Amino acid sequence: MLTESRTRRWFAAACASGAALAFLAASAPPLAALAGLAASAALVLLAQPRLAVYVMVLSFAVSVQRFVAVNIGGLDTLSFYKFLLLGAVAAALLQRGLIRPMLAPAAALAFLAVESYAAAPLRGEVPGSLGIGPLKALFGLAVPFLLLLPDWRPETARRIRALLPWLAPASVAAGALLQAAGLGRLFSAEFTGVPRLQGANIAAHLAMLAFIGTACALYEICRNASGRAGGRYALALINFVILVATGTRGPLLAMAPIVLAFLAAAFRRALRRGVLHAVPLLLLGGGGAAALWLQLDNYRLRQSEKGLSGRDTAWNFFWEKANELPVFGRGLGAVLEANDGTLYSGFTVPHNEYLRFYYDGGLVGLLVMLAAFVLVYAAIARRLAGAEKWTFRAFMLGVCIYSFTDNTLSTIQFTAPLCCFLNGVYILNGGAGGGRGGGFGAVPGRNGGGNAHGEYGENEDPYRRIVGGG
Repeated sequence: MLTESRTRRWFAAACASGAALAFLAASAPPLAALAGLAASAALVLLAQPRLAVYVMVLSFAVSVQRFVAVNIGGLDTLSFYKFLLLGAVAAALLQRGLIRPMLAPAAALAFLAVESYAAAPLRGEVPGSLGIGPLKALFGLAVPFLLLLPDWRPETARRIRALLPWLAPASVAAGALLQAAGLGRLFSAEFTGVPRLQGANIAAHLAMLAFIGTACALYEICRNASGRAGGRYALALINFVILVATGTRGPLLAMAPIVLAFLAAAFRRALRRGVLHAVPLLLLGGGGAAALWLQLDNYRLRQSEKGLSGRDTAWNFFWEKANELPVFGRGLGAVLEANDGTLYSGFTVPHNEYLRFYYDGGLVGLLVMLAAFVLVYAAIARRLAGAEKWTFRAFMLGVCIYSFTDNTLSTIQFTAPLCCFLNGVYILNGGAGGGRGGGFGAVPGRNGGGNAHGEYGENEDPYRRIVGGG
């Protein structure tokens, strides 16, 4: 039964939504119509505050800076978006507590910021001459990694993780709506003449969403082998088709270990349970192969015309400059000022995260960052078993490969959903403390679900045992 106050809230939200839709139907100017929808969404969130976390996750599907240009006091649209994200995470941490092992990446970035000032005399600089540059870089890089921290209730973590394969399709849907409203283009066309699907992002960022979506769907199939996987197979195929349509080559290479681990687990399952269990696998493989075949000419054209898209030149440029200060680097955020016009303007960063952190933090900073990611990986992997563990390992290997060819860890469309995924895997495998600041003291099988090893059996779906809201 709805309480009277909740009924009033929903009635107000419904009225606001109806007004916004009527506004659209009356052919209002596009920006005014979008403002009406935004106001309607805000009222719905007031009516149901628990939806806010899911709206936050869905917001990763849109590159807001493409459509709203703001620059106030040196802060652009993306900076303001990250402030909102920081506020949402802070509210979640106050309410739910944090998972302490997941602090490592943010702590490593903070170390790089301190190192930037401490090592300034070694570079012949005065620490004060750096201004707030390293702190601004710390803010921009660290905020998405804070999504690792909230100790959500298991049901909330499950729902967040379930939303991740929908981000790329949501971006394509939003891009189609924005094109219909005259505010954007669903496809971009480069000088080679190859059309690239970009949705409500740019093509490279949509590819990141699709990579995460495909990998998450395949992981969920391996994690829950008890059936009801038809929807996950469909989501995996949709995300892979979107990934191929973006024309981005790096994530296809990064998908290789994930696909191999998935196929190995799926074939073993099909041999054990019967040939009918291979049907969805064959449909998924056939659909993915067809998508690649249809785009093969475009990939060949891009490869022949663009090669590595200038990455080989950029990597040599940043490598030579980084080697001038190999121990402590040039300071966090210094890579953004490295391109002196020698390279194409799109290379404000090297499109290689290892090289980026080596440039900013030197060998010391790079090793600290790698150690932080290994700690997060180890904290999660030790709670997994069987096909789920191998698929998770392959997923992380794919992330490592992808990070060699693109700005994965410094792009919110990749880092934010990845951190939500890792957070969910940790919580749903017995790594959380029930929303009371768990982590090191969490006991698998008592306060986080799973068996004595923090694992679920192959035929046991933990989601079915979870009750309660977010």
